[in-house]
Amino acid sequence: MKKQQIKKSSQSKPLIKKGIQNVAPKTFKYTNLFGIAIITLLGIIIYSNSFNCSFHLDDRTSIVENIAIKNILDIKSIWNYSSNRFISYYSFAINYHFGKLNVWGYHLFNLIIHLLTSFMVFWLTLLIFSTHSLKNNPIIKQKYILALFTALLFVSHPLATQSVTYIVQRMASLVAMFYLLSIALYVKGRLSEKGSISKFFWFAGALVSAVLALLTKENAYTLPFAIMLFDIFFLQTKKRKINFKDYRIILLMVAFLSIMIFMFSRFSLSIFKPIS
Repeated sequence: MKKQQIKKSSQSKPLIKKGIQNVAPKTFKYTNLFGIAIITLLGIIIYSNSFNCSFHLDDRTSIVENIAIKNILDIKSIWNYSSNRFISYYSFAINYHFGKLNVWGYHLFNLIIHLLTSFMVFWLTLLIFSTHSLKNNPIIKQKYILALFTALLFVSHPLATQSVTYIVQRMASLVAMFYLLSIALYVKGRLSEKGSISKFFWFAGALVSAVLALLTKENAYTLPFAIMLFDIFFLQTKKRKINFKDYRIILLMVAFLSIMIFMFSRFSLSIFKPIS
């Protein structure tokens, strides 16, 4: 009888494991959907009274009186008006094309960007708990709660009020969305299996997001440094010595110098002078 019981128990273990493996992806999916729903609901409640706020201050010169955004197909005019913030101004052109100067559409666009940025915060926080430095830490048992709390804090923080309700300041939210997306896609690529095709797509997506961020607002130029710091503090498994014969180090140096040359070619050194 004992031998039969041992056999039965040994046979049931793989079944239990299989059951857990099948349930885990579903649980993960529903947990993420629940988190996204809560973030969205809170964001809509907080900013529901902002949809009829009028144009004011820089909205008038950048949107109301800006001839460059009046034709969505005239990409050259938008680029010439502000090549450094082309994506931002093209988003205004989209709003003008569909709703002219109806503020409701502009505010809806701003809120959608803010919600998407909050989703990026949620996703990136979850990815942080999957990195080499934290994946064995007991705190990961609470990673969904912590990620959700972080995203809820972001979506409801009073400092975001200006970038959501002040129409022209969507530039801040938009660059944050692309900035965080680029980091998240890079991390996803680093965490994926070596030699997998998906790794290439994650990195390609990170590069595209980085370019979009650079064309949205100038503070995106700090993105390479942010990715570098993230890699050092969260993704490194062992101490590495800088080997200048390593092609990856050479490529990194070339990329860094290219960004610096590009940045200083676009802006004069006067940007470092303090404003009284």
